[in-house]
Amino acid sequence: VWNPVLNRIDKLDPEYGFYRLYNYNFSLQASTIIYGRYEAKKKTRKVQAIRHTITPTVSFSYAPDFSKQKYGYVKTVQSDTLGNFKTYSPFEGSIFGVPSSGQSMAINASLSQTLEMKVLSKRDTSGMKKIKLIDELRIGQVSYNFLADSMGLSNIPISLRTTVFQNFGININATLDPYRVTPQGQRINKLFFPGRVVSASTSFGYTFQSRQDNSTPAINDINSAPVDPAYANPFYDPYGQMNPALRRQYMTQAYYDFSLPWNLGFNYTVSYSASPTNNGTTGYQKNITQTLGINGSVTILPKMGITFQGGYDFQAKELTPASITISRDLHCWQMSFAWVPFGHYQSWSFNIGVKAASLADLKYDKSQSMFDNLY
Repeated sequence: VWNPVLNRIDKLDPEYGFYRLYNYNFSLQASTIIYGRYEAKKKTRKVQAIRHTITPTVSFSYAPDFSKQKYGYVKTVQSDTLGNFKTYSPFEGSIFGVPSSGQSMAINASLSQTLEMKVLSKRDTSGMKKIKLIDELRIGQVSYNFLADSMGLSNIPISLRTTVFQNFGININATLDPYRVTPQGQRINKLFFPGRVVSASTSFGYTFQSRQDNSTPAINDINSAPVDPAYANPFYDPYGQMNPALRRQYMTQAYYDFSLPWNLGFNYTVSYSASPTNNGTTGYQKNITQTLGINGSVTILPKMGITFQGGYDFQAKELTPASITISRDLHCWQMSFAWVPFGHYQSWSFNIGVKAASLADLKYDKSQSMFDNLY
């Protein structure tokens, strides 16, 4: 509240009680799959077939503005002697945060493509070999907010993932801003094609492994996303802040493949980003980072294995956060100990639980979260 005597905003004692936070939204989605196929007429041609798969997805979403006074999440208070007001929320800093502000009614679209080819091969018993030319070329998700005052079109993410040859993969990601900017770096409501690159990254890597049987893929190789140290133990999420999609992906990678004695992979990544300097004269500042990541696993006993990952940042000239996980197969159960020894995500966790997804809640966790080391 405004204190007219001291001409400042004072904080009152907190009001204790039971308060309910809620939000809601509405969405409708439609998707389909389109196949394009070419087959060679002559059986002697090296390329026998090509298949192009396109998966478009379109959705509509609506969310109300929970910052309106009628919801009670946001309040106003006098901020100076001139009688100006500012908004604040009594729920700021709470575990669940403040419901979203700003009304939104948007159309969202994405487009995913794959390209595969069948060629003649004497090494395969069927006489044919399937080759993936493009594992995935994805555009989106792109959205347009009809209720925005201006610049309702979102940035355009583009990603390409492909495997050049066995165990050697390349990933390319870019984000385009569809709006023009002034010489000072300020965005203006003028569209242009194809857009301005605000961030881009490319990575390539290779995985060495002791087993060449492709029926069982190696864990933590270049074709599976490296586990972020923050998700070293995806079964432990006390604050509910993990991305659900990433958490599911990391949970599947948490189960060790004991049929592989060892594998070792590296991943070299170059990232580019452009951000405004906020000094009003020089426009955008460009940043380029280079990192080398190493990951692998080794089976030290028939039912016990170790996985590890780490790396080096060439710009910062320091090691990136590393993690070590020891797993033990207990038949229907699995036990694991994950440790992040240094860095911002320094933590450890112990987990023992049932392998079956239907009994995933039957587990025991003990850990020291990275949030305990923030200060």
